Amino acid sequence: MSSYILGGMELLTKSAETQKTNVYWTVVYIKKGIGMYILDSDLRCLNEGDMIIMPPRMSYSFAAAELGDEYNASVDAVILRFDDAWLTSLLGVFKTLNGVVLGVREIDVPYAVYGPKWMKMCNILRELSSCESSNEPQNMLGLLDLLATRKDMTRILQPSAYEAQTIQEKLEVIDRYIVSNIYSKISLEEIARYVGMNRTYFCMFFKRHYGKGFADYLNDMRIDKAVTLLSVHGKPISDIAKECGFKTAPYFTRAFRKSKGMTPQEFRKKLI
Repeated sequence: MSSYILGGMELLTKSAETQKTNVYWTVVYIKKGIGMYILDSDLRCLNEGDMIIMPPRMSYSFAAAELGDEYNASVDAVILRFDDAWLTSLLGVFKTLNGVVLGVREIDVPYAVYGPKWMKMCNILRELSSCESSNEPQNMLGLLDLLATRKDMTRILQPSAYEAQTIQEKLEVIDRYIVSNIYSKISLEEIARYVGMNRTYFCMFFKRHYGKGFADYLNDMRIDKAVTLLSVHGKPISDIAKECGFKTAPYFTRAFRKSKGMTPQEFRKKLI
């Protein structure tokens, strides 16, 4: 488990990078000193004990060149950075981490950490930065578990001040896409790409927020439309299947039976 980056303030002050072109989640813990940083064009203070979480693609800078003076030169900090590829590699080893990884991936705005979570994360970061640390894997998994929930975390910026989509906005984008394409062929790769997620993350995100897998949800919506069309006397089952987005009539029949416990023909007979 060494695919993340752990270091001091130099990780953020060597260059005037912004997260708009970066892929890292960044945890910043100020052990000693005071400083400044720019977050979304707003100049902010760094104080001893501060712990902040920065998401990918968030515009910020800790670099002296950007701040106009030698700020942060004497700040003692622990910086932890990791990307989505590392989170995906964890899932390949620890199958039970789906919920934790999804929770971390949903950190899409900057947060400050406080309370009991702050204390636990401080202890973990201090141990990780110690050359004598012997519990590196356990500490990293423990840190991710703490990051996966928003308890003891507060947003640094108001919602109107950042560009990242909220969860509700992502759900609205998904809903609009499904409604617009419900009766056409929709692949997982297609809708995941449309909403800006990879396939694995999209599947986890969708099941968590819709309560079922994408394919099952899509079939249920198509079946609901088919129920309405079956009440139209004389409309062929094959035409209904095609109109509702099913590839073939047999596949439509299997999906309908799975959802309603009977075939489309049996359901239509009950309506007569």
